[in-house]
Amino acid sequence: MERIISHNLKNKKNIANAIVLIFDIKNNFPEYLRLMLLERLLWATTEHDDEGKYKKYIGQPYWSIGALKQVQQNLSSQRNFAHNLRHEHAVPKKEIRKRIIDLATKNHESVMTILDDLGHAVVVSKDEDDLLNKAGLRSKMPLDLVEKPLIGDVFSRYKEAGIKVCCISGKDIKRLSLEDIDEIEKECI
Repeated sequence: MERIISHNLKNKKNIANAIVLIFDIKNNFPEYLRLMLLERLLWATTEHDDEGKYKKYIGQPYWSIGALKQVQQNLSSQRNFAHNLRHEHAVPKKEIRKRIIDLATKNHESVMTILDDLGHAVVVSKDEDDLLNKAGLRSKMPLDLVEKPLIGDVFSRYKEAGIKVCCISGKDIKRLSLEDIDEIEKECI
């Protein structure tokens, strides 16, 4: 099975550096502040591109078929393209947070490995988000993630909930036709 496409690598490297700094005991950050900063940095891992620009939807490489169809519906009814879309962390932030906190040595390489392997977003429709919730997968994985997970492992919550996730890197979601989406669906995870 294929590996995950690295996305916003420079941003993740900067975030890994910041995490190492806040957890360095020499810097004497109070624990509550470490955790607060870690939480915000985990959001920024998927919300920002390599220049720090906000990229909650446009520019995300992984989208569900339902989200792509929602964009088409939104555009045809002259709504905001992002109406009824959700930015999801493929691996819940609490899983990523736990792995970082549990690291014996929080160095750049170990934190970066976690962020690059697990720090991915999936844009889903509101209805698909509801499916995740109903399946009890809002903030947990259906299986344990091994070290160096494969793409199918990282996106297993979606597969378990019956949500098709596709890589659309380089495609303009606002210009996709329903025929284009049908073609993309053939390549879904």
